Amino acid sequence: MKANQTGLSLLEFTLVVIIVGVLLVVFLQRMVDLRVDIERTAVERTEAALRTALHIRLAELVVDDRRDEIAALEGSNALELLAAEPVLDGAVTDVDPDADATTIGPGDWSYDAATGEIVYRPRYADALPGDDPEGRWRVVARGDNGTALELEVTRAIDWP
Repeated sequence: MKANQTGLSLLEFTLVVIIVGVLLVVFLQRMVDLRVDIERTAVERTEAALRTALHIRLAELVVDDRRDEIAALEGSNALELLAAEPVLDGAVTDVDPDADATTIGPGDWSYDAATGEIVYRPRYADALPGDDPEGRWRVVARGDNGTALELEVTRAIDWP
């Protein structure tokens, strides 16, 4: 070997390739974790928007002295409240309240009329545990004579 040779030897080049490969694997795994975290945050914001929309609807009924209509909202499609107008900035407001829960794709919200539940199918289901991870919520009337509305989780998504 020449004494004035510049550049990398085969051993040095192999070590650089291995180190870059390990860094790439760590980076890609972190990106998968980040996209699931972003989706979880979006679902939580949409859930908060649904709760806010229900509270606004409840306040409207109370102010208009139509308390007898509150109990009828149990099991209703709260997505219609979001489709009507945006409630919170950054929440999913382009939902289709008439989407069929059995045919929605990943990352979509729908209403299952058979069970009266709002359904969300995660976009990155492959990164979540379980065979069919999905979230389900139901509007329930609580309180004296059903004078309070809540969004109850009936099937939670098992986020990592």
